Amino acid sequence: MLNAAAKRRRNKGISEQRISTIQADIREWIHKKEESFDAVVAQFFFDNFEEQDLQSIINIVKEALLPGGKLLVSEFNIPQDTHLGNCRARFTLGWLYAVFRILTGLTTHKLIPHTPLLREAGFDQKKAVFFSQKTLISQVFTATGDNQRDISL
Repeated sequence: MLNAAAKRRRNKGISEQRISTIQADIREWIHKKEESFDAVVAQFFFDNFEEQDLQSIINIVKEALLPGGKLLVSEFNIPQDTHLGNCRARFTLGWLYAVFRILTGLTTHKLIPHTPLLREAGFDQKKAVFFSQKTLISQVFTATGDNQRDISL
């Protein structure tokens, strides 16, 4: 995936100096203060972890962001506003988790709601957009902290 992303950046003329990618197990990654980021992108990432790991990972992400930094999240979602949408999403995600467990060894069995955990960690949701009958969500969060600054994306 990192190679595909680098190829897309090259094709679009985006300078590699503007992008930092890290290939590591985030649970073992040690953040260095000189390696803080304006933005972190988490695409279908949080759904791979149980709640305890996810809380720790969110804190790692927050520590790696500069104050006012942006966190862009795209993730699965279980709609709460309709019974049919809720049932459809639960069935689809149950099936996907079963397949991912077989193919990848995924250990988690259910989607942990990431938004409340992000808010508890001090992230402020700036925008949310739903797709596919609300079974997918893309969000932009801002990391709160001292010396905040506005980083436009």
